Amino acid sequence: MFLALAAAETYRQLTEMTIEDMLAQLDIAREQHYLAEDEVNTQVDQLQADFRAMASNIARINAAFRPSVPSPSVPSIPTRSPAHRSNVSRTQPSTPTRTGINQPAARRAMSSAPTSPSLPSTIQSPTEPASSFTVYPGSRKPAYIVYYGNNAQSGFFMLGMGRTSLVPYASAICDPDDRSQVFKGFGDPGQALKLWNEFSQSKAAEVIAQKLGDNECFVLIEGVNPGVYKTRKNLIMDGLVYGGGVAVRYVGDISGAWAHLNKCKRDGRVKKFAARRILF
Repeated sequence: MFLALAAAETYRQLTEMTIEDMLAQLDIAREQHYLAEDEVNTQVDQLQADFRAMASNIARINAAFRPSVPSPSVPSIPTRSPAHRSNVSRTQPSTPTRTGINQPAARRAMSSAPTSPSLPSTIQSPTEPASSFTVYPGSRKPAYIVYYGNNAQSGFFMLGMGRTSLVPYASAICDPDDRSQVFKGFGDPGQALKLWNEFSQSKAAEVIAQKLGDNECFVLIEGVNPGVYKTRKNLIMDGLVYGGGVAVRYVGDISGAWAHLNKCKRDGRVKKFAARRILF
């Protein structure tokens, strides 16, 4: 009788748990996993430092008494740095999302770009887009965002329960063979929807939808990486990191665009958003 009551209470708690609660618990578990992995990396780094110090002491002793005896070399201890985690897929447990799709492997989008000589290191001027892999409309990704498609259209698409294709079909507003268009597939539908809401409601989306002239570029004033960007893809991938922000079109050369950004910074208008971890 007691077991039956306990089972009934557990079932009641599960039925009352919303999809948002499940997603929140998944985010907490994933963050705990990252923290534990970082702690292991710290311990490994400390072991390497201790071993190097010991090897250095042995080398000094050998040099004083037996110069011909070589000192031991430091063994290569494998570590898993944050950059390594961005390139290696991590299998996640099957967890229901907003649409009942299992979570795929997590990937972190990272970009590195040289800084402008006249700006502090927190403001970056990327020259290459962030690393990514091509995802076409109708792929197996559970969520899909078209940032700049046919006729400057944009949209968010997500797999429905029991469906095997994107509904509505993203290729209706996007041509994968057109390199001027920007689109991306995401492994986490919840995160993709949050990014889409942030992007679609921002001023950057309005600027991206406008036609860019030959002697124009984008200046990102508010975003993850404020800076000057020559193309929409650079702006979205490296500057906005697939989210929202505030950007303007600048008519003129790159040096003039950086001068404009520096003026905005002196006026206190430049705002750098916190870095985000993207699940591809």
